[in-house]
Amino acid sequence: MAIGLLIVLLGTVVALSSGMGKAKSKVKFTTLFSKSIAVNWLSAVRLFLFSSRDVWFVVGLPVFVISALGWSFMQVGAFVASWFVGYGMIQAIAPEILRQLGARHGVTGDTARLWAFDDHSGRLGSRTRIPCTPGACPYDRTDDLHDRLCD
Repeated sequence: MAIGLLIVLLGTVVALSSGMGKAKSKVKFTTLFSKSIAVNWLSAVRLFLFSSRDVWFVVGLPVFVISALGWSFMQVGAFVASWFVGYGMIQAIAPEILRQLGARHGVTGDTARLWAFDDHSGRLGSRTRIPCTPGACPYDRTDDLHDRLCD
């Protein structure tokens, strides 16, 4: 196995050009962001969400189950591996579940915001109202999400 990996490594070093991975021109920092503010917000939220999840699963959970529950290294590894496989399976079937529940066009940013502001009282978006000004509303005024979420 180690010899096979060494052969692949040497083949990669020989086959790759020396310019691989080097920028051809300087990129401005602002070009890293989207023109859509919704995409930028989603990116920021995902950054913090996934970072916190990774810190919890890599540091917090193993330390907790080893110290508080007395699990062995192998038990922790098996649990975390099982969790990731199960989580991936749920992610894979989620679109089908949503289609069966009536989501015709899939989940969009507007759908996620609507769920975030829903208090499960039967009236979607009834927990929080967003103050909207004519030039700064995140929703299209013709969309019913605007009526549900905005003042």
